[in-house]
Amino acid sequence: MTFAPPFGMFARMQLVFILTRTALPCWVNQPAGSFTKWTQSSDWEKAAVKRLFVDSSQETLRSYSPLFVARPEQPPMLLIQGTKDELYSGCMEYARKLKEVGAPFKLIVLEGAPHGMENWEGHTEWEFYKHRLVEWLRATLKANNSSE
Repeated sequence: MTFAPPFGMFARMQLVFILTRTALPCWVNQPAGSFTKWTQSSDWEKAAVKRLFVDSSQETLRSYSPLFVARPEQPPMLLIQGTKDELYSGCMEYARKLKEVGAPFKLIVLEGAPHGMENWEGHTEWEFYKHRLVEWLRATLKANNSSE
């Protein structure tokens, strides 16, 4: 598989990889089975699929779409999502799937927040996510270290 994330996503994807210890490509801002939907979407999404995957068949895209590979034994997942983000429904779909299969996850919803953490700065009503993120990291990393 060839993997070249769009500009600006690399650091976030790296963080997901480090925290989850998995090679599962997971967009923080596009989590829910969307690789398969991208082939029927806008031109830039179609182009992204072609850049991301050498083989862009529906079968291959499903195998890399987190929505379709959610499982109880997967590493813990933290979802932080603003309700005014155009990707909100996809994140909620993914959260429902994680709950359905019994996968470990935590969902933090920021009421009224738009897409992108950089847009949340300076808004005191959304700053709580930083503390919850740190709490989740501490608890998750502590649990992972004690089980090794």
